[in-house]
Amino acid sequence: MARQCGKTTCVLLISATLQLGAGTAGAREWQCVLLPNKVSVLSAPREGQVKEVRVKRGQLVEPGQVLAMLEASDEQLVVKLSEFKANMEAPLASATARLNFEKSRYDRLYSLQQKRTISDLEVEESENALRVAEAELLAVQEQMKLAELEHERAQSAYERKIIRATHAGVVSKVLVKEGEYADPPDLIEISGIDPLRVDLLVEADLLHRVTKTSIFQVDINLPTSRSLSASPSLIDKVIDPASGTFLVRLEIDNSNMELTSGTGCLAHLIDEESGDPSGPLSR
Repeated sequence: MARQCGKTTCVLLISATLQLGAGTAGAREWQCVLLPNKVSVLSAPREGQVKEVRVKRGQLVEPGQVLAMLEASDEQLVVKLSEFKANMEAPLASATARLNFEKSRYDRLYSLQQKRTISDLEVEESENALRVAEAELLAVQEQMKLAELEHERAQSAYERKIIRATHAGVVSKVLVKEGEYADPPDLIEISGIDPLRVDLLVEADLLHRVTKTSIFQVDINLPTSRSLSASPSLIDKVIDPASGTFLVRLEIDNSNMELTSGTGCLAHLIDEESGDPSGPLSR
C-alpha cells in the first residue's frame, strides 16, 4: 500500500536514509580470517616403515620435538658399533706405552754412547724404533678420528629416520599411521599459530597511506568478542591489476593460545588523529 507524506517530511526522510547508507557503505573495512603464520608439511627424508607416531592432531609441539619415527633397527646397530670403535682405548694405550718405552730406551743408549760404551749402530737402531713408535701412535690417533667421523655419519643416518618439529605450532594433520610404508610421503603437517596472520586485500588508493606504523583494528567474534590492534608486518608494493588491490599482512599476538586459526574477523584501518576506524577514510 502506498503512503503519502508532505513534501518537507519526504525530503527529510530521504536525506536521512542517504546519510545512513553513505556512512555504512563507505566505511573502510575488510572481511578477514585468522591464518597460521607458517605451515610446514614434514616428510620422511628416506623410505622406510613408520614405527611410531608420537603426536595427535591438535597437539602443541616445540621445535625439535620428536613427532614420528621410522623403523631404524639397522641404523641403531651401526650407531652402537661405531660408538664402540670411537671409544676404544686399548690401541691408544698400547701405542703410547711403546712410544714411552722406545723413548726411554733411546735416552739410555744415547747416554751410553756419550761415554763410548756402546756402538753408534745400536743408537741408530733405537732411534729408528722410536720413530716407528711415534708413527704408530699417530696412526692410532688418526684411526680414532676416523672412527669418530664414522660414528657421526651413522648418527646422522639414524637421525634421518626421526621426524622432528621444525618450529613451534600445533599439529594440524597426521597423514600416516604406524606400520605404513613411507616412500617417502608427507607425514605430518604443523601450523604455526603464534603469531597468527591476517592478509588483507586493500584498495589501491590507500597504497601510500598504509605504512608500517599504521594501526588496524581487528574485530574477532570467536571464542569471545574482542577487538585487537595490529600494525602491518608486510605491505606489498605491487598492485593486482585485476582487483585493484594490494596485500597488507598483519600479525596478531597469540602467545596465550586463546585465538584459533580459521576464525573469521573484520579489520578496520584506524585514523591516527581521531582514532575512528571509519573516520576520514570513508568514501
